Amino acid sequence: MTQVEKIVSWARNRVGSGEYNGYCQRFVRLAYESAGIYGTAATATEAYGKWCISADKNNIPAGAAVYFAGTEPSVGHVALSIGGGMCVNPAKTVQECKISSIPNFRGWGWQGGKRPDGSAAVANETKTIRIPKKEIDKTVVKSVYGGSGVYRFNKLYDFEESLNNYYELFIENAVIYAPVLKGEITWSSYRSGSASWLKFSVMKDDIIDFREGSPVKLRVNGKDVFFGYVFTKYRRDKYFIDVIAYDQLRYLKNKDSYIYENKKYSELLKMIANDFNLRIGEICDTGYVIERRVEEGTLFDILANAADLTYKATGKSYVLYDDSGRIVLKKSEDMKSDICIDESQMQGYEYKTSIDKDVYNKIKIARDNDETGEREFYVYNGAENQEFWGVLQYYERLSDKDADIGLKGKTLLEKYNMLYRGLTIKNVFGNTQIRGGSKVYVKLELGDMLLAAEMTAEKAVHHFDGDGYFMDITLSGGEFR
Repeated sequence: MTQVEKIVSWARNRVGSGEYNGYCQRFVRLAYESAGIYGTAATATEAYGKWCISADKNNIPAGAAVYFAGTEPSVGHVALSIGGGMCVNPAKTVQECKISSIPNFRGWGWQGGKRPDGSAAVANETKTIRIPKKEIDKTVVKSVYGGSGVYRFNKLYDFEESLNNYYELFIENAVIYAPVLKGEITWSSYRSGSASWLKFSVMKDDIIDFREGSPVKLRVNGKDVFFGYVFTKYRRDKYFIDVIAYDQLRYLKNKDSYIYENKKYSELLKMIANDFNLRIGEICDTGYVIERRVEEGTLFDILANAADLTYKATGKSYVLYDDSGRIVLKKSEDMKSDICIDESQMQGYEYKTSIDKDVYNKIKIARDNDETGEREFYVYNGAENQEFWGVLQYYERLSDKDADIGLKGKTLLEKYNMLYRGLTIKNVFGNTQIRGGSKVYVKLELGDMLLAAEMTAEKAVHHFDGDGYFMDITLSGGEFR
């Protein structure tokens, strides 16, 4: 009997055994040792790095160790080829299956680095050597083209003159202008995930001259309420220029890659602000230390992930916003205002109930098991609402093998298995205290319910027009989201 025949026989004799679940490399090692071939590797990933010689899926010889990748660089799997595209796979139970049925093929090689007697030689056997990827643990800048520019405009930020009007708008471009305005000024702010913006229209005369990037300041009753930069100019005629300006949070739409460890959300925010030359103000201490993260995406997304991890660990949520030119991070509970709004202070509202938006009564979470090659599903049902609404399914596949699926499933079901209620109150008497993230008390008869609760402003849009000042507020809280 050749060495290959001994190896294959040993493996096939274990079909049906559950002894090797989670010990795939041990299974292959013992199969080779039964034929007198020895080589030590603690894991399938280590064996792959030592002995993989080909990435060709075709004509894998009997007796070869066949390597597969997991969802993370440090996790792998190995099976034993028995020829003809088949293998003995030490999964939950040892089983014969097609090599192609196991996901994430990486390559094949000889356990211990030695081809056993009786194995077929393969033409490319010595041509392709696979080296395992090293887990990314730091970032290194290898090349920079050109020098960094220094932002030129600084005067308007500290400009404090006032014309004592109800509201005033200033633009800087070497000098500071107080332009002639047409129509209303609109200032809009959000609780999360977006910069505040200012829209206005100025008369183009022989004096005013500004460009994209020019600073803009809005002051109401002598108090600064918005500081940002011109991002868009457009014209409908030769007399007026329509302008959109954003505050500093607009720069958090930049995309980047960060690897960090042992940092709080608040510390990460300071680091990013420093990297992108953003002014910061009051940044509260978020307390929870995030052990390690490898992040890539918009800066908003990177910070949002840190905020979510902090919330899951502490139950504390935070509001990130630009306070007239300085980025601020506050606890949600510290955003309370002393304002109470009822029907006497508004001209109308829009109240909507729906199961068409962000409503799910079935949560299905998937996670891949790298050892068994199975995709495992975890399902959480809200049976009572399924009877009325039908099945509305939320699906997510987790890559984090250490995540608490039970907690996540129950949390998502609790969050989404409820009727969507949306409320926007319109043409409320304006107050610059209210911005995205602010807490206000609302008392309102809505037909199917009496609302009397503290709510959060998800979005606040302020309208300044002549002597009028009104705002529209989109609210969440309690049964509203």
